[in-house]
Amino acid sequence: MKRYYYDGYNLDTNYATLWNGFLEYNSNTIELTQDRVEKNTNRELDDLLTDICDINFYIYILDSKIYISLCPDAKYYYYDFEKDIKKVISEIEDKFKVKIDYGEFNATELKHHGNQYKYTITKDVTSKIILKKKILNWDNYESKNKKLKKSRDNITKDIENLKII
Repeated sequence: MKRYYYDGYNLDTNYATLWNGFLEYNSNTIELTQDRVEKNTNRELDDLLTDICDINFYIYILDSKIYISLCPDAKYYYYDFEKDIKKVISEIEDKFKVKIDYGEFNATELKHHGNQYKYTITKDVTSKIILKKKILNWDNYESKNKKLKKSRDNITKDIENLKII
């Protein structure tokens, strides 16, 4: 009998991830919804992202940028993003007749010792999408800094103890 909803789950692999970022486009602006409730959004863009990524994002369009974010209740991992983003960009370009030149996305895993990811999206001269990823884990970063500081301190002590004859 399950006592809690997470019984039977491995909590090391089932966790939420916060996502936020933008795609910068040029050409004509994407037509926005005029309704007061859904100002600066586009229903077709919402549907496109939902169909490809199988998840609902919060989308806001302003100054030739499509801002995309995700609440922590949803399960969308970095490998899902890497799998979906190139298809999302090409579909947006085809459907809305815009050219996406640049984008940045940040993701933070909501787990103990979770990673932070930063993705930069650019295009080369042949318009091929280039996705660059940087990973930061604060725990690893701090332990490396402690080791580096300790080795610097040891070198400083060795220099102080050095006697010139």
